[in-house]
Amino acid sequence: FTERLQAQKNLSLLLKECASLRDQSNVQFELHLVGDGPLRLELQAEAAHLGLSDRIVWHGWPPRDQLRGIYQASHCFVNPSFYEGMPNAVLEAMACGKPIVASSVAGNDVIVQHGTTGFLFPLERPDLLRQSLKTLIDDPVRAQEMGWKGRDWVKSDFSWDYVAGAYAQLFGNHQQAC
Repeated sequence: FTERLQAQKNLSLLLKECASLRDQSNVQFELHLVGDGPLRLELQAEAAHLGLSDRIVWHGWPPRDQLRGIYQASHCFVNPSFYEGMPNAVLEAMACGKPIVASSVAGNDVIVQHGTTGFLFPLERPDLLRQSLKTLIDDPVRAQEMGWKGRDWVKSDFSWDYVAGAYAQLFGNHQQAC
């Protein structure tokens, strides 16, 4: 996870589902939380209460040149947000070849292709977050394939060249309409 630690990002859900994942399936994992914000101390206390302290690495905001290495060392990327715009962190993780597990809210649902580049889960079904994580942990080959498909898709549809061309076309069409 790489974002600001605030209510919108729904990290409490992620912590609870990670605790359930550990308790129900005894799966080994380490959760890397990159970012900082107003909920950091509260989230650290919740993680301790859930018995997750030994499974979480709190990175804070690392230097930008170290962020890629954190993405690349991860198995997947999780974004359980209540709402999004265009989540750059999801695009960055996909560009690094990581499969995504994200809430099926506007923004995430445009970027993540469910079952192909990752998994989307409805907020009212948090158990599907846990199930998606377990699927990626249990099947690293599938996780890697999803990650590479996501990387290819981001390179083709979200590259600077592609986006700049889309804007140029949009503005060109707008000028003709005026």
